Amino acid sequence: MIIYYDIIADKELASDAFESTSPVKGIKAIQSKKITIQEGEIDIGANAATEATEDDEGVDASEVQSVVNVVYSAKLSKIQIDKKEYKTLQKAYWKKLLDTLNEMKWSALGFDEDSAPPTEKKAAADAEEKAAGTLKGLDKKKYEDIKDRIAGFKANFEALQKFVTDEVLANFDECEFYTVEEGELGTCMIVPARYIGESPAPIFYLFTDGIREKKE
Repeated sequence: MIIYYDIIADKELASDAFESTSPVKGIKAIQSKKITIQEGEIDIGANAATEATEDDEGVDASEVQSVVNVVYSAKLSKIQIDKKEYKTLQKAYWKKLLDTLNEMKWSALGFDEDSAPPTEKKAAADAEEKAAGTLKGLDKKKYEDIKDRIAGFKANFEALQKFVTDEVLANFDECEFYTVEEGELGTCMIVPARYIGESPAPIFYLFTDGIREKKE
């Protein structure tokens, strides 16, 4: 199973156990389900519990609850925000994400708090070129992967903003919002979850440039 982690908060968001699509480049849309769980069950993944519409005859109702599988599996935290707050927080998230990606790039080049990269643009570019020229093997691949991710994020940014405007803000009353478990606003992804039509469970939208995949 591939687990998706928020690269800023370094906590689980979801996994590839759930069906997903990519409506636009840079967005992973995960279709959730309502399921019933019994007290004491742990990490159901995508299919270990029964769907909420099934008969639970013979089970004590006090021990059963209906949950959204994506939320339950990753222990996501639901947050209450209005449209204005969401727009402000989402704008801050874009900046924080780019800053984090750049920190990952410089780390891959061997820079850290004790050996920080130059802040002046030309000096930084020269330092990056020099450091990149010394990399080999897996170190070089790690640097090139994060560099490609930064380039992809910048290339997709206009489409991502349009998606947020057209799918989230335009349908704000149909949306709920989540973060990683005990997520701190401003230091993690805000995940919109939209209920479309009569669907009993929402579609969760993840920003793919903000997730790290790990096989577990």
